[in-house]
Amino acid sequence: MQFKNFEKFIKNYLDVGQVVGESIVDGKLMNEILYFDGTLFVGEMDVDEESNLAFRDGPGVLKRGTSLSYLTSIKGSWSRGMLHGKNVEFNFNLKLFPKGYY
Repeated sequence: MQFKNFEKFIKNYLDVGQVVGESIVDGKLMNEILYFDGTLFVGEMDVDEESNLAFRDGPGVLKRGTSLSYLTSIKGSWSRGMLHGKNVEFNFNLKLFPKGYY
């Protein structure tokens, strides 16, 4: 999938959450961000100086807050809030995973 106005797409993509905790691990500031559906992100965050928006930026774990999702967690790296990289780990709830895909 290609976007003609990729920069515009990125700037308009918001994943609103609330910072509920902070800790320092190996000299890095790790944040806990809670989203409206109960999903929790534990990892690094960056605040854009121009827009004052915070993005998931760096390594972290995103844990789904609902038991109705077949995707339970994602471990990987984010860049400006979007998942990217080669070493990404997905954990699924196989009781809910669509039949025929495993």
